Amino acid sequence: MTVEEMIKAEARYAAKKAKIEGRKEISNLVARLIDDERFDDLKRSSTDECFQKQLLNEYNIAFPDFEDVND
Repeated sequence: MTVEEMIKAEARYAAKKAKIEGRKEISNLVARLIDDERFDDLKRSSTDECFQKQLLNEYNIAFPDFEDVND
């Protein structure tokens, strides 16, 4: 395996790990919104990414920052 292939493999691994962590954090947000009976906010956050980020900040939930991550 070349160095370039190793770097690409590591990048794919890191991206998958970020996606898994992101799913956990979103699940945490969903649970918190349900506990607080904020159903309208939950519904809005499912379609409004900016609002979702505001809620994550409000609840102090760290979310991995990743873009253009493919399976």
